[in-house]
Amino acid sequence: MNFFEELPLQRPWRNLLLGRAGSEFEAKFSVIGTHLKLLYTAITRCIERLFFVETKGSVAGDAAVRRLTTTSVKHLGDECRALATRSNVHDIDAMIMTKDEFLAEGLNSAEIAESDAANLDQVLTSLNRAVFYFEQAGHTLYASKARAHRSSVHFRLEIRSQAQNNLNTEDGMIIETKIARLMENLVKEGLLQEVLDLFRSAGSILSSYTAEHLERDFISKVVSIWNER
Repeated sequence: MNFFEELPLQRPWRNLLLGRAGSEFEAKFSVIGTHLKLLYTAITRCIERLFFVETKGSVAGDAAVRRLTTTSVKHLGDECRALATRSNVHDIDAMIMTKDEFLAEGLNSAEIAESDAANLDQVLTSLNRAVFYFEQAGHTLYASKARAHRSSVHFRLEIRSQAQNNLNTEDGMIIETKIARLMENLVKEGLLQEVLDLFRSAGSILSSYTAEHLERDFISKVVSIWNER
């Protein structure tokens, strides 16, 4: 963390990293040898990858990035290649977690979403995480379920504010059509509890005709499935 940023003698470090150090460099800047030993230890002790996290720009840090990630600096011998890649800090999880770990985190996030059903904002946050983790794990089935659940919760948040307003006929029909499609997808994904939660959330804005048909086409199916279990 901030190895290069916190180094003393920033400009001499830049010259060293960019191949500009003269013959008297070692004698003139002997303290750099101590930090070179720390750097050597870090490089030779890591098993798979070594991450340098620099939270601020610095003369030495910028030189290190250039030295390690480009081929514009002359290397010893005939070899000329980039030694490292520059990574976005937000992608670190994707580099250090296995697929099984992503799957476990996804299942945990999905369980949190189900256990805190009353707090829709928190549920949505948990489902966003679940979708991300399942996608990183390559588990298309669970990712599809999490996306269906997320779409329903997001829609429930939207209609919460509309429940207090009088909707015109056209807007009402659009909302009712979307609810029917969401319910159909939820049943397909086996998210039976969310079918009921969506129906209850939308109850105040549904016409009696639509509510009757949704209850017949979806709610009755959910009850029937639960009874079979």
